[in-house]
Amino acid sequence: MIILKNITNRLCFSVNNVFHVYMLTYPSDGKPIHPFPMHKSMD
Repeated sequence: MIILKNITNRLCFSVNNVFHVYMLTYPSDGKPIHPFPMHKSMD
């Protein structure tokens, strides 16, 4: 279970990194930009 948790944490970290870089590279005009609908893919 610890290995699985490690992989999950690493995956989440990578997604957060990509999202952060995306937000820095493509700043929005006061609107939140979602490169991919995370909340819908989680369902």
